[in-house]
Amino acid sequence: MTGITVLDLSPPVHQLLAAIKDQGRTAALSELAIPMAQAIIENYVRPNPPLTRAVMVAMPSTRLSLRNRGCDLNQMLLRRVARWAGLPRHRGLRFERQPADQRGLDQAARFENLTGTMVFHPPLIRAPIILVDDVLTTGATLLEADRAIREAGGLVAGFCVFAETRLLQDAKKEK
Repeated sequence: MTGITVLDLSPPVHQLLAAIKDQGRTAALSELAIPMAQAIIENYVRPNPPLTRAVMVAMPSTRLSLRNRGCDLNQMLLRRVARWAGLPRHRGLRFERQPADQRGLDQAARFENLTGTMVFHPPLIRAPIILVDDVLTTGATLLEADRAIREAGGLVAGFCVFAETRLLQDAKKEK
C-alpha cells in the first residue's frame, strides 16, 4: 500500500499532537488537516488519472480513546481534511474487537494486537478509498484497515498521515 506522510514526528509536531490529543485543543486540528488535504489533492486528485471519485475513511477510535477524550478526534480530523480536499468521507470502518493500547508495543506486538480487529460497513463501496490517520508508527493500523476494507469488497487506493514516527523511519533504514 502506498501513501503520503506530511511530516516526520519531530518535537514540535509531537507537541502539536499532544495538545490536540491530551489537552483537548481540537481547534488545532486544522493545522493537521490543511497540509494533509493539500497532499491528498497533489497526490491523488491532480495526477493523471485523478482519483476524483475517491472516498476518505478515518481510522476508527477505540472505546478507551473515545471515553478518555470525550470525542472522536479521527472523525473530526477527517471532516476537516475532506472539506479542504473536496472529497466525500465515509464512516464505515469500525473495531469489531477492541485492541489493547498500542503505546509501548513493538512492531510485532502492534501487528498481533490489531490483526482481525476491524470491519468495514457497508460491505461494498465502489469508489477507491484513501485512508486518513494522524500518526504512522509501524503501519499496523493502516494494514488492518486495508484488510477489513478488502474483505468487504473495497479497494484502498492509498493513505495520508500527518506524521511518521522515528520507529518506522529507523525500520526502513535497516532494510
